[in-house]
Amino acid sequence: MNSPRLDLPPETPAPASRCLHSRLVDRVLTDTGEETGTVRCLECGAIIPDPIPASAR
Repeated sequence: MNSPRLDLPPETPAPASRCLHSRLVDRVLTDTGEETGTVRCLECGAIIPDPIPASAR
């Protein structure tokens, strides 16, 4: 099993089109802590749309 890529800085996300993972994600927040509607893949660092919208939680 590969280790999560936690060393990727937020400013350089991997292209979303290349992410094939869907297990380990974390919500991307603004500086003030508000949700952005996107999640970061912890395996490759890609930023993708949140598969579960805040309205559904």
